[in-house]
Amino acid sequence: MSFFARLSYASLGASVFMYTPSPDFWWIPAIFLGILTATIPLTLLYKLVLGSDYEQYVIYNNLRVGFDNQKMVRLMAMIVGPVALIFSLLAMNCYTKFSGGEITINRFLGVGEISYPYSRISGLKSVRYFKAPNGDIKERPYFSIEFDGGERWTTGDGLRDPDPEGDRRLIEYVSGRCGRQPQEAGIE
Repeated sequence: MSFFARLSYASLGASVFMYTPSPDFWWIPAIFLGILTATIPLTLLYKLVLGSDYEQYVIYNNLRVGFDNQKMVRLMAMIVGPVALIFSLLAMNCYTKFSGGEITINRFLGVGEISYPYSRISGLKSVRYFKAPNGDIKERPYFSIEFDGGERWTTGDGLRDPDPEGDRRLIEYVSGRCGRQPQEAGIE
């Protein structure tokens, strides 16, 4: 899956920085799609090896586990398969591209990309803490880019792993392009 994502990102053209989902992210849909697609060759292999005993094997296996395996696989294929596929397609179209003249953002659940010239940046922040969904304050430094229309992008966005050194280089680049220095912020 990561291979196809890299092909998709390569078609976006030149950039100075490109932020895409982490390679580790692709394990999630790959595991589910792998389980589903593995059932086809395994079923064919069992039919080939067992021959006429295949039907008895299926009955025995269903009695052993207490449910109909084939119905379960079909149900998984109808529910999990499309969800994993849609999830993968959305992630393959999730990126933030920093080029010479603008920042292009295509969010995970966004519809289309949005481009901002560096002149629309109204502020840069270096944030040290964030508030977790459960209300806890966690130390996890990140940078925030604020645009003049109230929009915001952070280095914590986009299904990616933190990279403090890469994020610092990015903000130095953006700071040079927009003429603003990052302001320290405890929490945002």
